Amino acid sequence: MSLLERLHDIEARLGRVRDERWGARTLDLDLLLYGEEVRRTPQIIVPHPRLSFRRFALVPAVEVAPWSLDPLTNMTVNELLASLDRRPSLVAVAAADPDDAEAVALASDVHARIVEALGAEPLRRVDPGGVPTSDFPTHPRDRRFAEIRAAAHRASESRWTHAGLGDRWLAADFALDLDLRRASAMEASEPRAHDGLWKGAWNLFTYERAAEAAVDRALAPTFVVLIGREAAAIRDGGYPRPVLIPESTEAAAIVSEVVVTCQATRA
Repeated sequence: MSLLERLHDIEARLGRVRDERWGARTLDLDLLLYGEEVRRTPQIIVPHPRLSFRRFALVPAVEVAPWSLDPLTNMTVNELLASLDRRPSLVAVAAADPDDAEAVALASDVHARIVEALGAEPLRRVDPGGVPTSDFPTHPRDRRFAEIRAAAHRASESRWTHAGLGDRWLAADFALDLDLRRASAMEASEPRAHDGLWKGAWNLFTYERAAEAAVDRALAPTFVVLIGREAAAIRDGGYPRPVLIPESTEAAAIVSEVVVTCQATRA
């Protein structure tokens, strides 16, 4: 807090007036990181809540301390900047809790609006062409991993890196890391009697590992928009990607915030 007060004092002595949020100002001194401290109070938020989305903040941070660690994502500022510079860029939109029907509906609406606002290439969890039910296992946990694997294949990094999108965005209505975490937390199904113990155990291993491998080869999101009550807990619990938690619960306002964030990744 004493460091923050000193920064504010320097701003005041050089004529900064805080009368408009994100407006023009004489200068702006931000406390981006403080070691690996994570603190969220009315007075201070560390790490800076928009550090991982702002190219104009990451470039000078990399110049002075490239291996500084963002304790939320466990990524260095150098890695965060490289993620912003990678093409194509990908914004993922997801409900923090899949059982929260209101958040799921809002996330779907926001995704559709983002595709339109950015002129983005849409990536959807469900392939519009449909997938035959017979192609998926019947056990719920195995089926979830198979669905994740299918979505990850559609988001393959090798596919989209050579798709010639240039500066166009991709917009996904799923977050693979979050899906994988949820599936892993599901209770493992007991092998069915006619499968036999060995076959059941092998299927359990195969579907999970295949999903993990597919996610590893998928295009990593530039940032993830998480919607719903559990969003902050997910972000602060060691989620491996930059997370944007919208300030509004209205679709139009969320889209406006996402578009501004997308612009900041490149400015």
